[in-house]
Amino acid sequence: MACTIYDIAKKCNCSTTTVSKVFNNVGKISKEKKKEILDAASELGYVRSHSAISLASSSRSNHLIGVVLHISEEKSITHELFSEIINSLRIEVEKEGYDICFLRNLKSDDKLTYTQLVNSRGIDGIVILSMETESKKFTQLMNTDIPKVSFDLLNSEYYVTSMNKEGVAGLVDYLVSMGHTRICYVNPDTGGVAKKRLEGFIEGLAKNNIPFDSRMVIKAPYYSTGAAKIATDKALNSGIEPTVIMYPDDYTAVSAIPYLRSIGLKVPNDISITGFDGVELSQVMRPSIVTVKQDTKEIGKNCAKLLLKQLKKQEIEKRHVIVPVQILKGESVKKIN
Repeated sequence: MACTIYDIAKKCNCSTTTVSKVFNNVGKISKEKKKEILDAASELGYVRSHSAISLASSSRSNHLIGVVLHISEEKSITHELFSEIINSLRIEVEKEGYDICFLRNLKSDDKLTYTQLVNSRGIDGIVILSMETESKKFTQLMNTDIPKVSFDLLNSEYYVTSMNKEGVAGLVDYLVSMGHTRICYVNPDTGGVAKKRLEGFIEGLAKNNIPFDSRMVIKAPYYSTGAAKIATDKALNSGIEPTVIMYPDDYTAVSAIPYLRSIGLKVPNDISITGFDGVELSQVMRPSIVTVKQDTKEIGKNCAKLLLKQLKKQEIEKRHVIVPVQILKGESVKKIN
């Protein structure tokens, strides 16, 4: 049986009038009670009728932006790259009177859809920072007419991304300048941005007249200590005897240092490493990581601009924004002959 406002009122110990006021954004309702009612509606799977939604939205906006960030249970908003993007996003949308909230990760067996979740929370638009793109829930979300912008989802109508291919190619240039030619590149093989970065690696090799060997490319995931061990073991047993391992992100690179130490290898004396993202942790530790820094402030700012223009129904000339990157020359790469 579908959830009604009576069910929500009962759960929140309030009147249906109070529930209705919250959904229609009228009256003086405390922030605490409003949050309680919206959370209950989301939990119970309440979906407002299309007529009610149209009536409410025709005269007012809830000024609420939903953020989708599903990377891993151990990282999520604590991941420095995403937390900095979110902060930049927040600063920009707050200038226009919007608040942000996080949308929970809907599993494949959840009966609730993202459309229902967005409608039940009265969300005006969404920013997708990270999400499982192979899920049915993702496909359903992308097929809706909800105003949205994504980070690094290159098949989206509106997206912001970094110069990923150029960043990796530039990193290869730097490694070659330091004397490295036996390079292992860790590729998460998730398509999209990962594909662009792999293209950059191959182009970087070609530019420096280094023959590509398929053994140079190692398949391993992003963002976990387990990924560091998997990638490192595969690289060291690839058969090319690498002098440097290019990890797909800074957290994996940082996690690789103690693992390499545990098997008797010191960075960079015995083997060099690089990362990607340019998070602060990679620069304050020793040795500091050679990496590609993404401009999180510009990424967040441009995500906000693209979404706000949609919400204001303004003309958008540039639907895809590509943000420049910077090579950070840390201490994790040794110069060799």
